[in-house]
Amino acid sequence: MPSNYPADWMTKDASAEKRAGKKVDAKLSLEKLTEPTLVGARGRTEKGQAHWGGEGPSAKRCRHCVHWTPPEGIHMYSVKGVLAKGWCQEYVKLSNTKAPGPKFRHGALTCKHFIENPKPPREFAKLDASTGGWV
Repeated sequence: MPSNYPADWMTKDASAEKRAGKKVDAKLSLEKLTEPTLVGARGRTEKGQAHWGGEGPSAKRCRHCVHWTPPEGIHMYSVKGVLAKGWCQEYVKLSNTKAPGPKFRHGALTCKHFIENPKPPREFAKLDASTGGWV
């Protein structure tokens, strides 16, 4: 944090109290920014997800969601046969861009925008030498 800013510059409550002429406890204001729920949510969320990770069904992962889109064709799996990173179409919609968002792993915890995919991609696959496709 830049030294020319007060310690409570990010919290709305502290700013309102300061404008009202009340003394603000900077330590208390910083605690509001690092509540365990917010810190935990940020730790569970991958860059490119539409919302906080872990707010969807706990038994599901992003690859089970209709919004999560893996690469197509031969690039769908890595050389070891593991499902490649994909992107979230809901993230693209909410961020109002046409370009895909940042790619993230298929095992990410689901967010509140989760919608069950009736045919989710498999987590692992083998390359068929005769056809050149994944089986």
